[in-house]
Amino acid sequence: DDTTPQQFVMEVLQVKFGKGPQDAFNIMSAAQAEGKAPVVTLPRELAEAKAAQANSYARARQNPAIDGPMQLTFSAV
Repeated sequence: DDTTPQQFVMEVLQVKFGKGPQDAFNIMSAAQAEGKAPVVTLPRELAEAKAAQANSYARARQNPAIDGPMQLTFSAV
């Protein structure tokens, strides 16, 4: 999205999902191009918890985009 800084997206991917800098960049770039990108495959309960943790992390840093375009969600695979 045009609201959330790329560096912040990469920070969330690194801090909350344990991605390295290159993986975080690749995921962020894919999300920017496609509107979404897979981050990790987990059982549903863990995926819900991880998305909630990452969204809380963003809110704690007062990123206004977390309630707008940048939201972490899960989907069944």
